[in-house]
Amino acid sequence: TFPSKAMSCATSSASSRRAASGRSLASGGPASGDRPTLDLERDLASKGFDLIIGCEEVKEPKPAPEGILLACRTFGLAKADVLYLGDSIVDAGAARNAGVDFAAVTTGVTPAEAFAPYPHIAILKSLSGLLPAEG
Repeated sequence: TFPSKAMSCATSSASSRRAASGRSLASGGPASGDRPTLDLERDLASKGFDLIIGCEEVKEPKPAPEGILLACRTFGLAKADVLYLGDSIVDAGAARNAGVDFAAVTTGVTPAEAFAPYPHIAILKSLSGLLPAEG
């Protein structure tokens, strides 16, 4: 069982389902303003994400903590109330640098063992069971 956290942060490969608190966030993305990024942002917004933080909103990309900290400020959350989900060691580094809990999801190209050196509460094969079902 996972602690109840107020926000779920997801990369583009993760589920768009909302966290128990009803907050969901997409972060990261390729170079600012490129067409695939804009298409991804529109797709995520249509799936009910409350906030999308891309390259244009931060000065330094992950693993800098700026995007996570911006989300915390936007939602009025303490770091202790955040669970950051990610599928890369860059995500793990961003969570560590921001001082928030991290759960790795091996839905990307990063193998589970690559997450071992990083602080984490779980290394998951999927998001199934972590987030409540839609509806």
